[in-house]
Amino acid sequence: SEFSTGSLYILPTKSNSFLWNGMIVIRSGVYKNAILRFTVQLESSFPNQKTPPVLKLLSMPLEHPLISPETLVFDSSHAFPTWNDTEHLYSFLKYFKYSLEHFEFCCSLPSSSIVNMDIVDVFTKDKDEFQRKALLAVASSVNEIFNEVDSENCFSFDRSVLDEDTEIHQSILENM
Repeated sequence: SEFSTGSLYILPTKSNSFLWNGMIVIRSGVYKNAILRFTVQLESSFPNQKTPPVLKLLSMPLEHPLISPETLVFDSSHAFPTWNDTEHLYSFLKYFKYSLEHFEFCCSLPSSSIVNMDIVDVFTKDKDEFQRKALLAVASSVNEIFNEVDSENCFSFDRSVLDEDTEIHQSILENM
């Protein structure tokens, strides 16, 4: 399946059915094992809106060709130039996941579709530096999952659950 078990979770917020909270675990590619929290903002006319939903990361532990370093917004305009009631949120999220797991594909898009050319330059010109940045980004994303976020975000985690000295917690820590 496109969304392997435990790879992507998304739920609407309690107070606004057009604002959704999401979390994704990247299962392959250069950012394998990274964990990212994000929001998806739908227009009140959804599914009849004219532009794709706005997917925004809650933090920026990794750099990506399709994620603006300034706004943290994922740019899908090249894949969804228009949006109408025949488009599905599922397809949009599937493309987001694909983009995160297929970094090289994103680097091969026309430069007009890339919002972070700096990371593409590092990737193409200095593979060792890119690999170093990628490893740091994955570690940072795992650490940031415990940072406090808006109280409406259902994907908040308390680091204290990892402090307990149990076999299952040790196994989780070792796999991180």
